[in-house]
Amino acid sequence: MKSPYKTISLATFLFSTLPAYSAQNSCSTAETSVLNATSSIIGIPAKDLAIKSAFSEQAIAGDALDIVEIIMTIEEDLNIEIPDHLIEQKTNSSDVTDLPHNLTIEMLQEIVTSECSNT
Repeated sequence: MKSPYKTISLATFLFSTLPAYSAQNSCSTAETSVLNATSSIIGIPAKDLAIKSAFSEQAIAGDALDIVEIIMTIEEDLNIEIPDHLIEQKTNSSDVTDLPHNLTIEMLQEIVTSECSNT
């Protein structure tokens, strides 16, 4: 007997559970996009985010998976691609597990703004 339930991939499930963002398609909103994505995924109001602090030092600490989700959301929101090597250069680390301790919101805003200006 065939199952009545539709089979979906893990990626489809994960993307369907992420908060909906309206596509900005404008790099003039790059910094705001980073704040909104971070706020939504970590669960801290944007006004309470410490942009000069590492993700691990936020009121609700962000982990490596949160950062990956934030980056994917920003890429989708702004229709850009953020190369891994830019984040590695900014944080002086190629280990994704170091990101929560080495990456700040401000750094991510700089990377996103820079990538937007290159597109």
